[in-house]
Parts: sequence; structure tokens; C-alpha cells
Amino acid sequence: MQLLTNDICLIGLKQPVLQELPRKVGRPSAAIMKAEELGLQLMLKTEPEVEPYQIAAKGRPVGAQSASSSVNEELKRIVGFEAIQRSNRRKTGAKKQRREENASTKLQMCIDMEAMMKAAATLKDFRLKAVLKYDMQWKQLELIMHRKGIWQKIVDERKLGKGFSGSVKSRSCNQKSARNAERKFGVGCRLPGGGRKDKFWHIKLRVKRWLCQERSRCHFVDKTDLLEEFMDQCEEEAQAAEETLKNIEKSENSAEISKEVTIQGPAALQQASNDTGVFQQTVAKGYEGLEEISRVKAMTEAELKDWVTELRCRITKLSMSQKYAETYASSMAAQIGAKLEKPSRMSKLTMEEEEARVKATWQQFDYMLHTAAFGSIEVLKKYIADPAHWMEHRGDIVVGMSDQIPVWIKIGRDKQLYCSEELQNRCSKAALKALEPKPAEELKAIVGTEGSTLTRTTGDSDAEKYRVTYEARHVVLNYFNGGEPVGILWKGALVVKGAVHARLHNISEDGLWVEAEEYEYAGAIIKRDAGKSAGRVLESFRKIRSSNAALFQHFEVYSQPAAVVDSIIQKWMLELQAKEFPCSLWVRDMLAATVADQSLFAMALSQQMGSFIAGGCTPLLQVTDTDFSFSFKCSIAEAQKTERRRQAEIAKLQGKQATFVCGAKEIMQILHAAHEKQLERQKSRPWILRACRNNGFFHWRPSPALGNEVSCICEAVLICCSTFATMQADSVRKALVDNSEQKIKPFCLKMSCL
Repeated sequence: MQLLTNDICLIGLKQPVLQELPRKVGRPSAAIMKAEELGLQLMLKTEPEVEPYQIAAKGRPVGAQSASSSVNEELKRIVGFEAIQRSNRRKTGAKKQRREENASTKLQMCIDMEAMMKAAATLKDFRLKAVLKYDMQWKQLELIMHRKGIWQKIVDERKLGKGFSGSVKSRSCNQKSARNAERKFGVGCRLPGGGRKDKFWHIKLRVKRWLCQERSRCHFVDKTDLLEEFMDQCEEEAQAAEETLKNIEKSENSAEISKEVTIQGPAALQQASNDTGVFQQTVAKGYEGLEEISRVKAMTEAELKDWVTELRCRITKLSMSQKYAETYASSMAAQIGAKLEKPSRMSKLTMEEEEARVKATWQQFDYMLHTAAFGSIEVLKKYIADPAHWMEHRGDIVVGMSDQIPVWIKIGRDKQLYCSEELQNRCSKAALKALEPKPAEELKAIVGTEGSTLTRTTGDSDAEKYRVTYEARHVVLNYFNGGEPVGILWKGALVVKGAVHARLHNISEDGLWVEAEEYEYAGAIIKRDAGKSAGRVLESFRKIRSSNAALFQHFEVYSQPAAVVDSIIQKWMLELQAKEFPCSLWVRDMLAATVADQSLFAMALSQQMGSFIAGGCTPLLQVTDTDFSFSFKCSIAEAQKTERRRQAEIAKLQGKQATFVCGAKEIMQILHAAHEKQLERQKSRPWILRACRNNGFFHWRPSPALGNEVSCICEAVLICCSTFATMQADSVRKALVDNSEQKIKPFCLKMSCL
């Protein structure tokens, strides 16, 4: 049935019209009323009679979709069809046209059908009974049974069905939280993959990958940067689609284009393998829908045109409306799991807040120290993987403290002398006008530095400096076995800038991966097999290791895109620490790499308990900041001067001008000299244990001082050597001996000396 309002109103009917039509019901539409006002004639015609008028008026055949469908429905109601329903609500007693059971019901159906299958004589009888019982087709029932694991997982995770109540089930339905709180039971949820599909989701995943790469390089990223990257990705994909359209129009056979793409793939793959070594890359969890820009080459011509229109339309909307751009950026950040936070190091703490955080750090360290000494298996299994092994080797527990130091290795030039002619003042405008022009012959004859006002020299400034990260590790031994505590400076970790994550000790002398390793980075799972080529990863450091291995005796060398310690590097560090110290308690800053899930999991597997310094308190409590970093950087400056003099002497002997270069060899020589200087400092005047106590740690220690009557007690440890502290410690020890005769339980005593 169609409506035309040109000269006459036509109503096309698929069946012959009865002579007596029922009276009009309800108010007619605006189109009918307007037709009556204009004096147009209302005629009833069959569908073949209406078709010529419609084709002439709109160019659309009968039965095609049009914008006047609502008017047609109104006409049906006016003509008097009694069966027309003005609401989409199901009438009372009417049967559903489509039924969809919830997840908990489907799970129960699976359980019931499994019982029916066992009781049935044949498979045919079981199918017949199931179809009759649930009034569904067997294909639907078979699919429900096949997905039993999915229904079980959904019911367990979202706590659906009878027997579950509370706020957890409210996540299963798309309603307001106030309504969910009133629901007694959650009944179901949408199957994964349902709902409206986001056409730009693959681009958003590329933005997510870009964000991960930028943050791994410690770059600043806000919502504006996120939106600009999304628009750039859309623009690049639109250009690629337009270029593919041009190629399709020019080429008669699109197979030539796909052939060119296939040929270029192995060459690029070979170049990548030479640079980063042989590895296998798969899509990480959360990046399943990630697709590159090359996806447009597989589209048809019609799909390309529609997709270019979509991309250009989205770019235009984001460019024209600032409000829409802000809203879109916020929603995209939430979709890819990004969160806008202010850096904690920029916040200013009050004295009260700082004091509270310092005390909280001390309290956590004392608790972890007590747990390491006296904790039962039930308590220890919260922190480590093998509590029984820990309890057997409690006397071998070490306490470590580590922190990273950003270091610039610079073989910069010292101040040098310049001639007086080079340092003359610049001429004024009047003096420049008064100067007489000189002939070209005289200008060619002028040689020297006269007239120059710049203190210039030759050399490459970028080659004279290199930024690295050095992690200092301080370890306290013999603290749990009753011996004399000893503080040592353990070997440090050096993180340099590299294209990929890698560790030098996992690359053999032949340039092969020693052990298989796997990690997730930027939406991809990188897998390296043992015995495969490492390419040019850490190549310069590998050459120095082959020629001068002594430079690496105090260091572990890692590479990272921004030369910082992230969760991947942290996990590798923990593996080496577990080999050296089977049981340890370690104090670190509360950084993202330290408290990441994989880092905490690696700590538990490494039999390492962790204690963390609260944010904003590192300059007050971290031994590296208070007693090591300044001295270490002074040692580096001294080693840099020595290296600078060495390079100048070599250039002088060769009769060349000194060009100071800072490469891998110079970095290792400078850091090795600085580390040796710090070892001499610790040997001449031990400071590590004293620095830990000055910062508020090690106020007590476990000691088996009373034989077998009490397994272990807490012995007071002095912070200073004053007479008052000694007298107070003697009285405490006497009280401990008196109490030990009463066979009291082990306890912890924390003592602060004035």
C-alpha cells in the first residue's frame, strides 16, 4: 500500500476492495487532512493500477522501503483493518515470536538434557523428548548443549540464577544501580560478542598500542594526544583506502596488487629479524580485533567507498565540534583501558601527610620483617610460593634495598681558551653602516678567527652523551641467623636504550638466545626460542663483553625502548635475584613496574617478600637517595674526566683533533670505575647498615639468644652509641631474660632511642 500526494491520493490494495468500508477510526494523519483541504480526490485502486503513478512520482517500485511507511500504517488504520495494532507490546496470552533463555536457564537445560540422554534408550528418543519438552528445534538445543562451558563460566563469574544475591549480580544486566540493588536474583547477561559493533574498534586498538609504546618511553600523553593519534590513524587509513581505489580503477585485474603486497612482506620481515633477532609474535589478550592499515587491500570497491566516507565523516565531526571531540576522547580512553591521573610526584604533601606516609612505611617493613621471622605457613603463603622452604632456610634470609638512578654519561669538553679577537663585542648598527666595503680579493685573503663572536669548536654534541638507568642494590646479610649483620653493595643493573626488550646474559657469544623467553608488550606476545638468532640486539655491548668481560662483573645489562625499568625488566631482574638469594625481603619504591601483577607474581615465585616505600617519601627513606646517589654521581664525574683525558692523549699521539665519543665501551668503563670507587668506600668505612638504621629501618632483629626454651626472641638494636641507649638496651635484655623463664610466646619489641 503506497500514498502519493501529487494530484490525487491513491491507496493500493493487494486484494479487491469491498463495497462497504468501515468508518474511519481515530484522527487522520496530516497528509490526508492536507489532501482534503486541497480538494484532492481519494481513490481506491489495486496494486498494479498504482504502480505507474508511483514510478512516475518517485521512481521507486511498489514494495520498496520509503520514508512514508508511517503514513501507510496510518492509512491502514483509517481504512479500517481491525487487526492493526498501535503498540508493539505483546497482548495478554499471546505467544512470543522469538524466545531467548537466560544463561542460568540454559545451564540448567544442559544439565537436564544430559540426564535425559543417559536415561533415553536411543539418541532419537532423547532428541524427540527434548524437542517436546522445551518446544524448540533440535538445532537450537544442540547449540545450547555445545556451549555449556560458556554458560557455566558466565553463571560462576556473574553469580546468576537462584541462590545468588547481593550487589555482584547487578553487573549482569544493563540497568541503573539503584534498580539492581532491589533485584533479588540476576538471571542472565548478553553473550560475548553481542550488541552494536564499533566500526572504529580496530583503529582504537592501534591507538591503545601506541599509548602503551609512548608510556613505555615515559612520554607525556593526555586526551588531546589520544584524540590526535586517533584522527591521524583515521586519516592514514582513509588515504590508504583512496589509494587502493585508484589502483583498482586503473588496474583491470586486482591480482597484481595483491601480488606486490605478498612480495614485499618477506623482505621487511628479514630486515626486522636482522635488527631484533628471530622471534614469534602473536596477538596479546585484549588486542584480538587489532588490524593494520593494510586491511583495506582486501575490501571491495563498494566497501572502500563506504569506508572512506565513514572515516572522512568522523574526522570532520571531531574537527568541527570541540564538545564532541572531548566526549569522544573520554569514551575512547575508557574503552581502551586508559585512565587520566595526575602524576603523584607532582603533588605537594603537607608535613602531616608526609609523617603519616613515613610511619606507614616503617610499619609495613616491621610487619614484613616479623612475618619473615615468625610467620606460619598460612601467613607466608600469601606472599611466597613455597612457605615450607622459607621456614627451613630462615637463617639465610637477606634484606635488600634497591632504587633506580637516571645517569647521563657525558664526556663533555672542559672550558677552553679563546683569543681576544674571538670574544670581541658585536658591532652596533651605526658601526656596521660606517664600515667600508672591502674588495673580494681582500676578503679571500682574510684567514683566522678575527671578527667571530661565537665560541665555536668542532665535534658532535649527541655523540658525547648517553642517557642510561642504573639500579643500585644494597643487601644486608646475617640478619636472621644471629651473626654480625653485614651490608654489601651488590652488583647493579644497567638499562640502556634499545629497540626491543632484551637482557645481555640471555644472549650467547655466538649471538643466539640462551633460554626461551616470552613477554607481552604493546598488544603483542613476543616469543623467542632458544638457539635462534638474536640479530643486532645489544650488539655493541656483546662485542665489549667478548673483548673485555671484566667490565661486566658488577653489572647486569638490559635494553628497553626508553632505558627505564618496566614490569618486563623487573621480572627478569627478579629471576637473577632468586638465583643469588633463594629467600629474601626486598624494599623498593612504589612504582608501577614494582607493583604490577606480573612483578608481584614473579616475586612470589622467586621466594621474595616485598616492602614498599610510600609515594613522596623516597628522598627521606630510600638508602639510594639519602646516602648513595650523590656519591655515585661524583664518582661518575671523576671517571668521565679520566676518560676525557685518555681520549685527548690518544688524539694528540695520533696527531688528530680530539673528538670525544661516548659509546658502549666508554659507558662500561665509566660505570665500572664508579662502582669500584663505591666498593672501596664501603670497605674503608661501612655505611650501608648505618644508613638503613638512620632512615628508620632495622630497629629490631630476631636472634636465638635463649637456647631451646624459646624458639626466637626480639633483641633491641641500638641506633646510636650513647650511654643512655646502652643502659636502656641492657635493661631491655634483662627484662627479656626474666620473661623467658616464664616461657612466654615470641614477641616483637620496637625500641626508639633518644
